[in-house]
Amino acid sequence: MALCCVCHGARAHADVCSPESVGIDTSHGNTYFVVFMGSARGQVFEARDTVLQAVTVWREPSPNDTALRLYVLELDSTGMPDYARILLYGPTLQILYGDGVHPIRFRYVLDPPLVLPGPGHYEFAIQVAPPVCDGSTALLGDTLNSYPDGGTWRHHRTYPNCYLTVASPGNAGDDLVFELEFCEMPTPVRRTSWGELKARYR
Repeated sequence: MALCCVCHGARAHADVCSPESVGIDTSHGNTYFVVFMGSARGQVFEARDTVLQAVTVWREPSPNDTALRLYVLELDSTGMPDYARILLYGPTLQILYGDGVHPIRFRYVLDPPLVLPGPGHYEFAIQVAPPVCDGSTALLGDTLNSYPDGGTWRHHRTYPNCYLTVASPGNAGDDLVFELEFCEMPTPVRRTSWGELKARYR
């Protein structure tokens, strides 16, 4: 199955939540999407849990000094990413090295985690950012519709100011290769007093 949806059984943060990862495995990467001069590539995703702990993407294998900034956005009523409703601005990562063979992993750890407004669809976007936002790189992608719950969007370039702006849909079937790490909250159990139990079953 092309969609990689992994649920880990280990508990996180001592009974606070159980981590769950959703995305597309790197084995499905068959293309690269270029971002340059303040432009960004986004991916619409479905959030069934609302506590987002980390976002991971992969860039081209060659050494590159381009910094990449993460955003998370809400969608408008038509399903388009709404750049006026940014839920998360940053962090920014810069990884200089690469072996020329293997895609480079960019894992954005959110501390504190991002609490989404509710279950539903959102977009994360990766933008070429300062200090070298006139630079360029390419993000690992998939063209076979491996993630049916969303797709890619192209945010237009904004150099030299490098802010996130309006987006246009990518080609049908295109996705970024990505991993989202959610914190699945356990269902709280309400304690019932002995007096309530006696009254309930009289």
